Order: sequence, then structure tokens, then C-alpha cells
Amino acid sequence: MISGQVKWYDQQRGFGFVLADDGSGDVMVHANVVKAYGLPYLVTGQEVTLEAEKTDRGWLGTVLLEVQELEEAEGERHVPPPSDGVS
Repeated sequence: MISGQVKWYDQQRGFGFVLADDGSGDVMVHANVVKAYGLPYLVTGQEVTLEAEKTDRGWLGTVLLEVQELEEAEGERHVPPPSDGVS
């Protein structure tokens, strides 16, 4: 079990990262894990507790156990700038 704060979450890209309180690093969280908890997205700075597993690419969140209420979160949703269609 890992507790930490949402570093950033991009709803359009479908994932984000939680910075673990214990110093173990970043934990990737996919949109399907967030939606399984019943939320559409996470907010930067939001406190979360989750189950995670160590993979060859780092920590991966598997189940959200507890999420700070959105009204209490001090951060904002990460919204990428609009694309002008040029790559």
C-alpha cells in the first residue's frame, strides 16, 4: 500500500503520476484504475492511497483505496494546451 500526492494527471492521455510519501518514487496511475474507483480524473495535489506493484518500468498503481475529496484538494486538473493540428 502506498500513500502520496497526485503529481499530475492528464485526463486526455489517460494516466498520471502519484509521488509516494515514503520516498519510493513516482507511481503511474492509469485511467481505468481511477474510473474503477468511481472518479473521472484525479487532481494535482490530491492525497491518495493505492495498491501498487513494482514492474520493470517502475511502480504501477493497481487499485485506488482512498482519495481525498475534490473540494479539499488544493491543486488543479492538468489540461494540456489546445493543439493547432500541426505536429
